Amino acid sequence: TSTSAVCVTGLTVVDTGTRFSPFGQAVVLALIQVGGLGLMTFAVFVGVVLGRKVAFTDRMVIQDSMHHTPMAGVRRLVRYVLAFTLAVEAAGAALLWVRFRGQFPAGEAVWQSVFHSVSAFCNAGFALLPDNLVRYRGDPLVNLAITGLIVVGGLGFLVNIELLDLVRARLRGGRAKHLTLHARLALVVSAALLAVGTAGFFLLERDNVLRGLPLGEGLELVADAV
Repeated sequence: TSTSAVCVTGLTVVDTGTRFSPFGQAVVLALIQVGGLGLMTFAVFVGVVLGRKVAFTDRMVIQDSMHHTPMAGVRRLVRYVLAFTLAVEAAGAALLWVRFRGQFPAGEAVWQSVFHSVSAFCNAGFALLPDNLVRYRGDPLVNLAITGLIVVGGLGFLVNIELLDLVRARLRGGRAKHLTLHARLALVVSAALLAVGTAGFFLLERDNVLRGLPLGEGLELVADAV
């Protein structure tokens, strides 16, 4: 369980919500967060290492692809990683709390919201409910919050920070920088895989898993699966 949590694989040998005490669940959540942050910050540290060892022309390519200079401002960049992670997870937890607050006691509703928000953002696949989130397969709020967290976390910090810079520049009325090749590829390929995966899953499972489900609920189930 510990290895699965820190490596964010989502593989469990027991039900996390019923077999672990609150302390045990907190340990699992901490491991998920450490593993998720490690994956997102790994590229930053790789950039630092490569920036010190490769030729100047190669370093310029790395700088352009990562949008930030690997040799300078690393501490500030890591602080951005932490702040961005906590902000997105807090927003996701707040959205989930809107639904959970009427279904769990006050303290448990907060814990359920925080745990599932962090798990989704880190793409960990852990849940505290025995049926995972199957009971919410027809709930737009829970589905949009969970899938949104998964997509944002899956894009990676470097892509997200470029998008934030682009939005800030446009809001200030300044001239926005163009997205780097790395960010454009990540966005285009992710969108294409999501679209193709959704269409394929719907076509292949419409007479099987999706049979008898309302169209909206079926589409939400497909989106979550993809």
